[in-house]
Amino acid sequence: MNPGLVMTVEYEKPTKAVIDCLLQRADVDPDQIAIYGLSLSSLLAPRVAAYEKRIRACIVNGGPVVDVNQAWEAVRPVWVKKTIPGIWDLFFGMLMKVNPRLGSFVNHFEWSFGVSTVREVVEAWRPFNITDLAPLIECPTLILEAEAEYAQTDRKTVQISLGFIGNLKCPVTIHEFGINSDGWGASHCQIGGYEAANQVIFDWLDKVVVKGLKLNPSEFDTSMLKKYHHGKDLDKITESIRCSVI
Repeated sequence: MNPGLVMTVEYEKPTKAVIDCLLQRADVDPDQIAIYGLSLSSLLAPRVAAYEKRIRACIVNGGPVVDVNQAWEAVRPVWVKKTIPGIWDLFFGMLMKVNPRLGSFVNHFEWSFGVSTVREVVEAWRPFNITDLAPLIECPTLILEAEAEYAQTDRKTVQISLGFIGNLKCPVTIHEFGINSDGWGASHCQIGGYEAANQVIFDWLDKVVVKGLKLNPSEFDTSMLKKYHHGKDLDKITESIRCSVI
């Protein structure tokens, strides 16, 4: 549809254009512009908030994803990492023919990045890293966590995500969706339970953005997280997290 326009980590550039357009409208309040990022966009939305100061609130759902390449490396088998690039691409090409789901997944990102091999897709992910941007985010930030994601995510990725949250200097609010209490709301980005997320998001926006309330921070309750991940290193990180809980 848009030849030559490929996926980029620099989402602050198209977002700037969007906000420039929004501010030309008489029905838009410049003090009530928020950005919402789900899944991969849980990396892109914080990046935008770090660079685009006209964003007044940031909602992060499904992460935050901090370093895509690290997350990929965490699940990539060692033998794959050591394979010669040409052989690796040949193997995945064969695998994609017998696994349509894998094939469609890889083809989507080849198209998104404008590349033609699996190896190039992996390399294209390397710039998707917001590790050092946490202190630059100034607007209130809502982070939505889901119990099923705690269960499915590897420990290293959880550690990096929590470290990013701990380095945020802005007002932070965290809401956790539990399997027993929220059902499908506890799945990745509340797939199958959007109404649970929408209620939390719009209530938070009403309090923090519309009414300008300051929510009282407290220590992060790690009881749900510790069902799946625990250790002194994680305890040290979570102790640094100050957030309001809704």
